[in-house]
Amino acid sequence: CWMMSLRLNEKAIPRAWRQRFFTDGILGRVQLGDAQKHRLSGGLIFSHLENSPFDETNLPARNAASFRRNVLPRALTEVAPRLSWSSFNSDFSTVEDLVSYGVSEDVRQGPASHLGLAMPLAALGSTYTALELEAGLGWTTIFGDQGVVDLLAAAEGRVEGGALINQELLLRARVASPVLGRVGRFVSRVDWLARAEDTRNRVLSLGGDNGLRGYPSQAFLVQGADRLRGNLEWRSRPMVWSFLHLGLVGFYDAGAVYARAEDFALRQSVGLGARVLFPQFNREVFRVDLGVPVDGSGFTLNFSAGSTQAVPLTPEEDQLFDAFTGGFANQP
Repeated sequence: CWMMSLRLNEKAIPRAWRQRFFTDGILGRVQLGDAQKHRLSGGLIFSHLENSPFDETNLPARNAASFRRNVLPRALTEVAPRLSWSSFNSDFSTVEDLVSYGVSEDVRQGPASHLGLAMPLAALGSTYTALELEAGLGWTTIFGDQGVVDLLAAAEGRVEGGALINQELLLRARVASPVLGRVGRFVSRVDWLARAEDTRNRVLSLGGDNGLRGYPSQAFLVQGADRLRGNLEWRSRPMVWSFLHLGLVGFYDAGAVYARAEDFALRQSVGLGARVLFPQFNREVFRVDLGVPVDGSGFTLNFSAGSTQAVPLTPEEDQLFDAFTGGFANQP
């Protein structure tokens, strides 16, 4: 559930609701080509989303309809035939100490593209008949001594009742510097997620769990919002003791989540972290970060941890979150 506050009739009502979501599907896939791969997939996708207020919202009868219309995400049942095509270059380069430590990491170079469509049909049990479209174009290259540049532009939308709704646009650039001797390397990410004609009342967040480590997880939550986010990290080379690989990280995070341009407020934080790898047991590092805000909002020390890097750099990392084709708002 999401917790915020809404003022209706001069009385604050908590935004709290119960959400149930189910998704599954039957898909087939075929891959063609040698140097340039083409992947075709098709099948049937099932999903169901429903929402209901918690009892603690204590909604007056006169506000119940407004709360459901303006606050609750849209309830949907979808049974949708789906077809997608993706193309990518099979040229891989090997790097080290980029995402993990002490293991070879293969980064795919060259262009990558994706097109997909799905058609929820009322005749099959969907709430509405609609056409959902998605497209993306990316490019990754290696430069210098294992430096990496990764670029992405992607969009999705839904045609329903003759209107194009639920539009999303993602623009992203990520850069890892070449290895600077024992100093390590610097990595950076900038992305902008924009929405238009959103009918789902979807909540977009920013906080310690997705790129603003000086604040608690989901510190900022806004419905129907855009998000701008940037990160700069210094990542050390690993220090190795027997089977333990230990690295250090220094970071600067900044970002804003806003429904209107006049609500834009840039939040910033700095901090230090550690990365630990036991190569006998896993390939991904464990991370621990401590961050503090530096935007005048007061001094607080915030702790975050996880089993992957806080700032993903490669398409391979994105696959852990199904980010390229699974909905941009869910990106790490």
